Amino acid sequence: MKKFLLTTAAVFTLSSFSFVQADITEAAPQTKYISKAKAQELALKIVSGKVVDIEFDLDDRTPHYEIEIKNSKKEVDLEVNAVTGKVTVTDREPIQKQKAAKTTKLITKEKAIELAKAKLNGKGKVTDIELEHEDHVRYYEMELTHGKTEYDVKIHAVTGKILKFERD
Repeated sequence: MKKFLLTTAAVFTLSSFSFVQADITEAAPQTKYISKAKAQELALKIVSGKVVDIEFDLDDRTPHYEIEIKNSKKEVDLEVNAVTGKVTVTDREPIQKQKAAKTTKLITKEKAIELAKAKLNGKGKVTDIELEHEDHVRYYEMELTHGKTEYDVKIHAVTGKILKFERD
C-alpha cells in the first residue's frame, strides 16, 4: 500500500511539474520578433497604398503589429504576427469621395458694370474693375466716374446685388 501511495505521489508530482513547466514556457516572452519595417513590408505585399499607422501589440498573448494602410479606394486594417509574419486583414472600408462642391455661376463683368451704371441712369465710365473674394463672398469692386465725381461700387458676383455705392 505504501508503494502504491509513493508511486501515486511521484506521478502526481512529476505531472504537476510538467504543467508548471508548460505554463512558464508559454509565459516566457519571445525576443525574436520581426521588425516594424519587415511587418510593414509584408502588409504592403497584401494591400498597396500608404502605411498611415503601425503599432506593436501584445493583446491575447500573441505579439503582432496593427497596421493601417490607405490608398485612393480603401482603408485597410491588418495584423501581422510578430513571430510568424502571417498577415491577416481585420477591416476593409471603402473611401467615400466627397462630391465636388457645386460651382456657382458668376455674373459677368459686363453685367456688373451695367448694374452699377443703372444707379447713374446708364451713365458713367468704369476706370477700374476687379473680381474680389472676401469672407466667402465674391464680388466685383469697381471705380466709376461721372463728370467730376468718382464712385466706389461693389456688386455681388453671384446675385448682382449692389453691396456698396459710395461717392468719393
